[in-house]
Amino acid sequence: MKHLTALIALILISLSLAAQLDRSVWIIGGKKYLGDGFKRWKMDFVFDGRNSFVDGSPAPVGGLRMGLEHLRVHRFGLGFYNLSEPVDRPIFTDEGSTIGPVHFTLQYSSIYYERVLFFNKKWEISGTGHLGRGVVTVNEFDIKQDEWSLYDEVDVSPVELSTSTYYHLTWWFSVGGGIGYRWMLNTPAEIRPTYESTVYLVKVKVRLGKMVRTVFNRNAKDEY
Repeated sequence: MKHLTALIALILISLSLAAQLDRSVWIIGGKKYLGDGFKRWKMDFVFDGRNSFVDGSPAPVGGLRMGLEHLRVHRFGLGFYNLSEPVDRPIFTDEGSTIGPVHFTLQYSSIYYERVLFFNKKWEISGTGHLGRGVVTVNEFDIKQDEWSLYDEVDVSPVELSTSTYYHLTWWFSVGGGIGYRWMLNTPAEIRPTYESTVYLVKVKVRLGKMVRTVFNRNAKDEY
């Protein structure tokens, strides 16, 4: 038992030393060395707004994601999103007459994983996947009371895949764009086509953490 414990400890130490010595990752084009002193773990905090289509019309999506970055190319964590623009629908009686409108709104959170596929001092290309859970809130307008009231809440499971590209204008400021698609799993057929749509991204990234690090280490601006 003592020998087995010692062997396991030796293997773990060897793997740890190998990981520290080999600071390299795979990207498009082959293996890339990260450099001495590279931080293996960093915070990933991004205002992740994007645009989408709801019933064929452009609709903004407010978003925020926060998590961790590992070895420059792996990013993962939690995202929070809100399609605040309501979608209007009429309510029909069994006879087909309209008795008032309803509003749909969608909010969801997700587990995300982003893999950086290529990077250099000027460019970054990545692919991202989101696995989400959320709710479509349905509010009904009561014509007699002249006010909105909760009609129903429907659980949904958005799944999103996208790819994006950044161009680094300076060491602390980048602009980018991308495209993807959102699928609405476990969603009623009458709601699914409303939110199942193409997603397109227009982004800016301000590296506040990098700006702070340059106060103590001027070489931080050379990290990419």
